Amino acid sequence: MLGTIRKHSQWMWAVIITVIIISFVVFFTPDAQFAGREGGNYGTLYGKPIGTLAINGAAREAQLAFFSQSGMWPDRPEVMRMSGFDLDTEARKRLVLNEEIKRSGIVVNDAEVARFIKQNFRDRAQPEKFDPKAYAGFLQQQLAPRGFSEKDFHRFLRNQIGLRHLVAVRGMSGSLITSRAAEAFFRRDHESVVTEAVFFQDTNFVNSVVIETNALVQFFTNRIASYRIREHAQVGYIVFANSNYLALADKTMAAETNLAARIDAIFEQRGTNALSAPGGKTLTPDEAKKNIRDELRKAHASTNALGAATAFANELYRIKDVGPTNLFALAAQKGMPVLDSGPFDDVEGPVGQNLPERFTRTAFSLTAESPLSPTVAGPDGIYIMALKRRIPSENPAFEAVKDKVIADYKRAQSHELCMQAARTAMTKLTNSLAQGKAFKDAAVAEQLAVIEVPALTRRLRQMAQLDERGVDLQRYREEGFRLGKGKVSQPEPTFGGAYVFFVKDITGATQDKIDKDLPGFTDELREGRVSYAFNEWFNRELERSGVFARQAGAEANKGQPAPQP
Repeated sequence: MLGTIRKHSQWMWAVIITVIIISFVVFFTPDAQFAGREGGNYGTLYGKPIGTLAINGAAREAQLAFFSQSGMWPDRPEVMRMSGFDLDTEARKRLVLNEEIKRSGIVVNDAEVARFIKQNFRDRAQPEKFDPKAYAGFLQQQLAPRGFSEKDFHRFLRNQIGLRHLVAVRGMSGSLITSRAAEAFFRRDHESVVTEAVFFQDTNFVNSVVIETNALVQFFTNRIASYRIREHAQVGYIVFANSNYLALADKTMAAETNLAARIDAIFEQRGTNALSAPGGKTLTPDEAKKNIRDELRKAHASTNALGAATAFANELYRIKDVGPTNLFALAAQKGMPVLDSGPFDDVEGPVGQNLPERFTRTAFSLTAESPLSPTVAGPDGIYIMALKRRIPSENPAFEAVKDKVIADYKRAQSHELCMQAARTAMTKLTNSLAQGKAFKDAAVAEQLAVIEVPALTRRLRQMAQLDERGVDLQRYREEGFRLGKGKVSQPEPTFGGAYVFFVKDITGATQDKIDKDLPGFTDELREGRVSYAFNEWFNRELERSGVFARQAGAEANKGQPAPQP
């Protein structure tokens, strides 16, 4: 049902969640997690100790905020990795925000919370009416299974609404902009530069490159670091494939009495997104619910695979004499095949084995003294590995990489020839302009194709004619404004070529456009400046609060079980 909240509460999620969830520049030490701190030692907030209840409460709010924004719970590694969500970081941010709400004297009463709930849990048939069944279903189907009560949800909403007020207070300075200043920004943003460009392609000069052995060897020697063979690792590993646990998942789901209600609740929460399929296809409700059921089935299988892998790992780690052969022996004892990765580097990973990125990172963290990995989760299963060997990095012989060196040399030389051609063209075109010729006519005389680029404003974020040629739009546009009307640019490189351009004209916004669009622009500008001012204040406050300071004893306690929010 929070899909409804996201849809109808842009005033809260679009601004408030942005300033909370987006990563700020903070002084954060990765090992300052609240994992394993005895006695509630989770650091300090403005010099006062952070207790277990406080950090866990903030963590619960951070989870609710993530779910409210994305429609997903941050309880799966792939979700957290893709979103960049870190529970400890977000919990500590919320500690600071909640403390500032109190310090600012912001009080959100029950009526405001009730008003929000009534506005966002509406009857689909009668949108003007509150739907108590939808609200109750949300509490029972979405929150209760994860240990959240209605009281938790109300507390979360109270702080979210309070945060809206805090943004208004702390960002107030950003709204203090005069109409005259706003008009100046408007005129600048809507100024246009009109250009004509000539492009050069490296590929047109490849056949002009002359290969000489001495030059080739020198090229290789000067760039030896780029040809160095990276360190390689080789591991043996076992996999607990999710597919092997689908039957158990089916059994578990068959015993789940409220499965249909759960699926219906997820379908309701996703709204129209549940009906979308790859390729633009629209699903029927029954097809969408079948997909949700398949997702739950796979999630159960993944959980069961993790349970089996964890049990295996615990047995493996209890073996006293630590060594890679322990994994191979225990796997053989249990009838599990041990797979071989073959040598691989830390960039490409094992070739042709469809292993997750984390597999490679974990493999390169193993040493002779610590050759056994923890469980590694992937989309298809859970992995446990043992280090077989590490192959040191080395410089290759020239002959071993000669073909690559030749290809790189041709690429580098053709680009240099391309840039030379652009410089020559720029000089000739500039001279022709001085003689009174039009840029386009001068270019045609030099057998150069001219691209007429549409007018560019500072508000423009993309331009197909430039994007498809690898041109940096911002650099191109700002150089045009800097040069001024009637000037030719210096040659600029692109990925695979170069270009020069002529500034045909620079125009400003018409008075009609100013009269029509300035009021909306001013409101937008003030909102953006409020958000910016709040973010600037919040970054400073995070540092001042000390909430991310390195904690005494963190290293000693690192790796112990974390309290569960």
